Amino acid sequence: SQLFSMASALVWFRRALRLHDNAALVEACKAATVVPLFVIDSHVFNEERMGANRAGFILECLHDLDEALRSRNSRLVVITGDPVEIVPTLVKELDVSDVYFERETEAYARQRDEVVLAHLEKLERPPKIHTPSWPTLWDPERLLAVAGGKPPPTMQSFLGVVSRAGRVAEPVAAPSSLPPLHELATS
Repeated sequence: SQLFSMASALVWFRRALRLHDNAALVEACKAATVVPLFVIDSHVFNEERMGANRAGFILECLHDLDEALRSRNSRLVVITGDPVEIVPTLVKELDVSDVYFERETEAYARQRDEVVLAHLEKLERPPKIHTPSWPTLWDPERLLAVAGGKPPPTMQSFLGVVSRAGRVAEPVAAPSSLPPLHELATS
């Protein structure tokens, strides 16, 4: 197998399987080295929870993302398993100083992220965590605050909340290149 030395930033891809409008990736590109990671979460990516069409679509998206990364001097690292174990292990093994990912809205994902963050905090050298974006048009926490702490009960009231929340953020351009991965062959 191969590991990557001198990794200073890890981008954990989850929903935004693209280069454009990906604030986490753009911010991570300021580092000397970026490791783009996708974990095929065994809790979600299985026959009980995911149909064949959705699985096929995600695999196609991963292939497209890898091709886009390769055209920019990088590539996608894909690992199957439990992100709760994989992300902290990779951060420790690669001596990652910064971890970037988008915040999630689903209960499972939020709970998983809390556990991953707790494991990262326990590392001898915990990385800085950066969560610059949501996979939604508006920050759900901002909308809830604008709504006075209660979710709007109707579409009309929701539209009123979003009109008071301000404009949707402009999409972030895809990076033209990424810091290179420095490969180190291991046995």
